[in-house]
Amino acid sequence: MLSKKTIPIVTQKIDAEEKYFLNDTQNLVIDGNTIYPLKSIHEVSQLLLKAMKLFLLHPDYEDRSTDHQKHTKIAFRRCIGFLNQSTVLNAKVLKAFESWEVEKYKIKPQSTSCRRLKTVLLRVKSSSSFNVNEKRKLDEVVSSFVQSKDEEKDPLSLSSWFVENSPWLRKYMGEYFLLLESPKRLSKSFVATIGTMLNFILCARKQLASHTDLTELYYDIQNFTSSRDKQKKIINFISALLDKPDNSVKELKSFIITECSIHKHKTKIDQTVVKCSEDNSKNSYQTLYDELLYKRRSEFPFLPPLHFHSKVSYTEEMLMSFLFATLSIQPTDILRLTRRHIAIKKNSRGNIRLLEIDYLKGRGLRRHKPPTLRGSSLIARTIMAYINNLPKSQDELFTKLNSESNYAVSFVNPFYKDKHFNYNHFQSLFAKLLVTNDDMNTILEHELKLMGAGTIFKEAMTLFYDHNRYDKHTAATMFGAKSLSRKEYQKLTQEPLPSYFFKLAHIKNTGVYSRTDAYRNEDLVNLNSHQSNTEKLSYLTDDNKEWVNQVGRITRIVMSDIESRALRPTLDFIDKEAIDKNLRTKVIDSTHSKDARINQYGEVILSASERDRDHVIVFENSQTAITMLHYIDEAETSAEAIMQANYSFFEETLLINVEWMHYCLSQFPPALVSKSVEDYQRLKKLKVLPKLFENEMQSGMSL
Repeated sequence: MLSKKTIPIVTQKIDAEEKYFLNDTQNLVIDGNTIYPLKSIHEVSQLLLKAMKLFLLHPDYEDRSTDHQKHTKIAFRRCIGFLNQSTVLNAKVLKAFESWEVEKYKIKPQSTSCRRLKTVLLRVKSSSSFNVNEKRKLDEVVSSFVQSKDEEKDPLSLSSWFVENSPWLRKYMGEYFLLLESPKRLSKSFVATIGTMLNFILCARKQLASHTDLTELYYDIQNFTSSRDKQKKIINFISALLDKPDNSVKELKSFIITECSIHKHKTKIDQTVVKCSEDNSKNSYQTLYDELLYKRRSEFPFLPPLHFHSKVSYTEEMLMSFLFATLSIQPTDILRLTRRHIAIKKNSRGNIRLLEIDYLKGRGLRRHKPPTLRGSSLIARTIMAYINNLPKSQDELFTKLNSESNYAVSFVNPFYKDKHFNYNHFQSLFAKLLVTNDDMNTILEHELKLMGAGTIFKEAMTLFYDHNRYDKHTAATMFGAKSLSRKEYQKLTQEPLPSYFFKLAHIKNTGVYSRTDAYRNEDLVNLNSHQSNTEKLSYLTDDNKEWVNQVGRITRIVMSDIESRALRPTLDFIDKEAIDKNLRTKVIDSTHSKDARINQYGEVILSASERDRDHVIVFENSQTAITMLHYIDEAETSAEAIMQANYSFFEETLLINVEWMHYCLSQFPPALVSKSVEDYQRLKKLKVLPKLFENEMQSGMSL
């Protein structure tokens, strides 16, 4: 695009040959051989023709890239065509030109050539070739043009992708279909599905790397060009997997069978694999060969495995980018993320407590931090597994994705029954894992329960992958068309699939909308007060759906942000650490050691040999109880001062210790605790007990 800053104003003098070129008021000659005749003799037409010629004469135009020159020529050619067809021309000629382009070429206003032409006029209007009246007229033409804005559209989201593209889903999903309108529910289901799938793939990759013999067999498959030889090598690799202990290659075996199996042979392959596992008397390779390859000369059952040939596959990068998009990160910013943008905080045992993403936003060039993730969350675990899989020398998180990754990619149903070709790409593998891999779906069920999420995303996607439904690309092939428009495709089937696969923009916007309070089931379908049909017709109509979704959203976002950023990570961490310490605590009434001592927390100071057992020893006696009661009392008294001076100590140590001490006291006999409380109150009145936390309150430092 032309720029005011980069293209100098045309002010140079012109020679005789160029003067002759300018005096030709009937033709625009480009590159000395392409002629565009101008039929209009209107004053404005002649002025625009002269401006275009002046720009073509300037040396700066020759220095521009081939692509830049190409688009400039297109703009000039379209302008000449418009001027030849126009009967009424005035100072608003650029506005009329814009409307003409939008109508003729079916493009958006921002895609027209008007802005380029306006910039050309700004660059040449100071040329000495224009007289005063011409310059005044040029100023009037330029100042009267303001580019139109395209009609405002509803932002992309996963909800709109499902509902608008395939409203027929409701026929199969029933009232469950309404859950697609809940951004929080859909986002949680999406995160669980994508995170589980990526973790499953990374686990399979790790298992392959840990077995050098399997790695050699895997890479050896590509060394053969004959299709039949490749089939033998694939069978050899699968048989080697079956001979390994199941717990060491479970995910790898499941993934390879899913990736390599051609769908129409999948049932037969699964039956043969089960037969190999049950019959130990026969060699697994021989069983696979006899059942799947013997006497077969075409329509082989397997595809060569491709996923693990690179350190990080395109599929892994796509799935990881999906998870980052759920955190409301712009698609263009996702592709620029590196290791340096990921910060983690570990607890005393080296486990990840919190994970934070801190990056520079491309829009506005300012730092941005999505909500902090708990180390135990699925997204945090997946991010760390993904980063640990990257080559140590690689800083970028994404090398195979580029800016085109957010463009529309045609939706493909690899399971359609009449497909005559098979291929191994992201959408095919995504569909196979989601629909046919039982091991991954078992893990997914567990993750969904942990997150409190539903199967709404998986169920909707599974309906798309029905073997009776054909996508738009397949429809064009079936009916002998080069391509089909959306309307043409919809006429060919009553249950059309989406034209394109969901993009990062859909996921990012859904992540933004999901930062509101969770919808209740009663909000979606109130079965108590009326029938579901009443709900559909009177409550969740197109007229009020947007209002229902938007009302109170700002307040909900703010409150949710406060909870997720400021409170929830801290509370979850304290609960987790306290429970962990409770589980490691052993309350005893005696010890074999003659010189056992307890510290200020009431714990037994262990010997060097005992420290490795990862447990906490507590004596069940009055001294321990009094020590803990004093610590709790001092903590309650000094809590506000400690928070002001040393909040990290208050959050990461004090609260956890207090929770743990309450647990220990609950394990002591009630009689012992009652007596210890009386003894503590007597000692407290005598003022002989030491003050705790003075260092934390005065210097903000912990000893």
